[in-house]
Amino acid sequence: YSGARVATLGIAVQVVKSRAYYDEQNRLRIEEEFEVKQVNMGAAGNKLKIGDSIKGICINEGEWVTFTRQYQLIDQLLSVRKDDTVQLRVMDSNGNERTETIVFNSDTYFVTYD
Repeated sequence: YSGARVATLGIAVQVVKSRAYYDEQNRLRIEEEFEVKQVNMGAAGNKLKIGDSIKGICINEGEWVTFTRQYQLIDQLLSVRKDDTVQLRVMDSNGNERTETIVFNSDTYFVTYD
């Protein structure tokens, strides 16, 4: 491929809550909560619903990464390759947590940027 090939979930997310604070070392920290605002066809099209919050990700049974910022989801998707298994920790609008598993086994789950 001539450009970057990036895994896509087939959803759009939006930040619904953001806060800034100073930690114990007096460093500024920012935390965001984001949720699914649109669901299209794609890797997560039948797994996620509008209003779901994506809390974390695990790729190929590696370590779980907990999200504190929206961009971290995109950063993690950059490392997903074809046939990888991705688990998402999701919280629905009622506060119930679940884990969704997605196998990236289709070329349609990726976008190539030239």
